[in-house]
Amino acid sequence: MMEAWSRKRGLPWQPKDLIRATSIVGKIRGQLRPIRFDTYDLQEFRIAPTRYVVPTEWRADVLRSWRRVVNPDLSWKECLVDMWKLGAMALVTEGRNAALYRAQGMSGKLAEDTLHEYLECLEQRLSEYYISEKLSTASKVLGLSEQFHYEDLFRECVDIHSEKCILKIGTSGAVETQDLLYLAMIAWFAQKEGIQTTSVGIFLPLEGRFYTIELPVGWDEKAERVLARALL
Repeated sequence: MMEAWSRKRGLPWQPKDLIRATSIVGKIRGQLRPIRFDTYDLQEFRIAPTRYVVPTEWRADVLRSWRRVVNPDLSWKECLVDMWKLGAMALVTEGRNAALYRAQGMSGKLAEDTLHEYLECLEQRLSEYYISEKLSTASKVLGLSEQFHYEDLFRECVDIHSEKCILKIGTSGAVETQDLLYLAMIAWFAQKEGIQTTSVGIFLPLEGRFYTIELPVGWDEKAERVLARALL
């Protein structure tokens, strides 16, 4: 079947390539099988190499949490446990699943009034949020947790989208170059959809700071080269 598929698409695959592709497809199927009773779309996933994955018994639950978090019809107050699960994913990628297993045990603490008071204050501030004077023109927030896509290959989400900038919410002062490149590529996806952005950055609400960089001149052409290189 894999050989027929590759021939139909004009791929000059040798037996070793067919074996490798079959192995990869088998691994993908193994990851999707636990959620076979849940309706899903491959566009909801990002396929990439990883050392660790979500535990089998939690995959369907995490997928449902993701859908709740990105559903604009639900208030964040209804999704705090779901956000906890998704926040645990960074640890899961390191093989540390304890935070995920503690999700239900944390539900009581996530319902405390003091936490809700803080989050309501944060929500109000974000709703009124303006980019700092460091940028040439202040711009108001247009949306939170917005998705942008490039053809049928990528579908990415940004935390904050303003008139001039897209931002990722971070937890520490360490700003990685790969994070900024990732945001710059999403800015290019947005530009493909007719949404103009001039800068990207990392917002650190717990520190009251953010870092931004202007997109370079001619970023469209540079982004196309970066994507072509990545897809080789």
